[in-house]
Amino acid sequence: MPEAVALVNPKQPDCRYPFKGLCGAGVVFKLGHALLGRPVLEYADLAAIGTIADLMPLTGENRIIARAGLELMRRRPSPGIRALCKACGVEPEQLTSGRIGFGLAPRLNAGGRLEHADSAVKLLSADNEQEAELLAIELDRLNGERQRLVEQTLIEADDKWQSSCASEGMRNVIVIAEEGWNAGIAGLVASKLVERYYRPAVILACDPATGLCKGSARSIDGFDLYEALTEYAGLMEHYGGHQAAAGLTIARDRVDQLREGLHKLAGERLSPEQWQPKKRADLSCSLEDLTIAAHEELARLEPFGQGNPTPRFVLSGVRISETRTLGKENKHLRLTVEQNGRKIEALGFGMGEHRQRLTPGLSIDLLGELGVNEWNGTRRAQLVFQDWKTDQLLIHDRRSEKAVWPALEKLLLNRTEGCIIGCASQELYQEALSRLSHTGIPIYPLAPGGANAATVSETASAQQRTRPLSGWRELFLIGLPDNEQNVLILKHWLHPEYGGETVHIYSEHGSPQAEEPYTAFPERSHFAEVYARFRDQGTWLDSPNGFLQATASAAGWPLAVVRMMEEVFIELGFITVQGVTRKVEAKPARKELDESARYRRSRTQFEASALAKMSSRELHNWLTACHTVNTGSIR
Repeated sequence: MPEAVALVNPKQPDCRYPFKGLCGAGVVFKLGHALLGRPVLEYADLAAIGTIADLMPLTGENRIIARAGLELMRRRPSPGIRALCKACGVEPEQLTSGRIGFGLAPRLNAGGRLEHADSAVKLLSADNEQEAELLAIELDRLNGERQRLVEQTLIEADDKWQSSCASEGMRNVIVIAEEGWNAGIAGLVASKLVERYYRPAVILACDPATGLCKGSARSIDGFDLYEALTEYAGLMEHYGGHQAAAGLTIARDRVDQLREGLHKLAGERLSPEQWQPKKRADLSCSLEDLTIAAHEELARLEPFGQGNPTPRFVLSGVRISETRTLGKENKHLRLTVEQNGRKIEALGFGMGEHRQRLTPGLSIDLLGELGVNEWNGTRRAQLVFQDWKTDQLLIHDRRSEKAVWPALEKLLLNRTEGCIIGCASQELYQEALSRLSHTGIPIYPLAPGGANAATVSETASAQQRTRPLSGWRELFLIGLPDNEQNVLILKHWLHPEYGGETVHIYSEHGSPQAEEPYTAFPERSHFAEVYARFRDQGTWLDSPNGFLQATASAAGWPLAVVRMMEEVFIELGFITVQGVTRKVEAKPARKELDESARYRRSRTQFEASALAKMSSRELHNWLTACHTVNTGSIR
């Protein structure tokens, strides 16, 4: 084992920091190395499990320890490791750092979290298969109990958080204390709340007999949790940890002080960008690059984990050909995606709720890791994806919803990342603030009070600078704009450069959409048809009952619409004006309709009067067009 030789020579130790960067198991492994004068490779499996389970950076000596331990477990697993693998449903030769972190380690920890750690020690030191199998079964049972307890505690903690937000407003840090909770699972619950709301979280179990609360905390990128707790060290009995995680004990009557202090610190130290979760990608590639051979090459970089993460890839512009949910309660999602005639399976754990959005035919970008699906002796490359995005809008027309606010609150439950709420009027904006602020989702009016149509462009520009529109995924639109200014601002929000995947539309009064008919705005083909009639005519006089009226009758448009078209063509230089005479230019320069201010103004005025009257299909087409950069040209 060549890499094992790279371990620090015990005859030349670093006396200043001999165990820096090692977990407890790593320290014992190095101590054995020092005492025996050789790496104790027969115990590398235990050192590897401890290193991986403690989320130590898998670089330097940690990487060597983890790799040596994994090789030992794959080649000669102990009875305890073999029994634990059986309980996890994995073969020892298939062990990876990921399967240890998410399979073996949680079961080994379950005893200590709920009862005591003796069963884990006995399992790892067992010397016969029967004893090991019984102990593994017991740890598996405790792990299942731990999972159920975490889920129940998470529900209770989330309810308390939602209630707190409803009464006090959204806080920067989640701090929740409750009697009857198990302190051993506090860190797991805190981690899940961080994933759900992307806020630092502190979960505390209170002991009424002592008046003390004991628990764990987890953080987000950019907020040093240990440093923050140090600012309020005087409030706590004791604490310890690092930037991302910590444990603490505090008196019950001081929890509120800690909550306020952390809220203040997070507000001061985190920029608006740092409140947005980010996922790292190593490479953008095409589907044909994801092969078994590529997976085998990447495997040479293992073990992956903290400090040496599994490579992530972005697949751009793949098309979904098939989708289905998997697992209990349809929790997971499996897609078949294709690109340039090649297909691959993409598996999203915990992403079953996205099936409604990820429908066949949709073009998407996927972020994920390259894996291998082995079935009946066949090995196929697959992508395990963690995120996705698309430039195509999904639109939910909910204007028939009668109880708007209760329906919105239900829909917004557990949603924060990438969501914004837009209100068509100041009145709706104020009501939304009073009803929905506790969700933590940003709420905006389409236009600030007192603005007028003359300042539309300035307003849109100001919003671009001050509003966090970039990267939004879901827009909950309450009411539809009814004036030119608000239509332009909504179009600004819908521009593809700001993201945008799903729009939910609610009626201002929570009543069915209007059935009143309206005249549609002419499309580019209609302008072309009318222009062809103008060109055939060549010249004409501007009179109310002359050529323009005949053109309107022939084309099936009101006279006012045809006159608007004429004014657009005049502004674009396609038609010249000499008194009351109109003449088509022989060779006008090619221009786009959007270059005409008259065209833009007329279209926006029409949209302002027509949006609320549009059918679902018409509204879908309008919103989709706003999200697509595609301006027509005519000559």
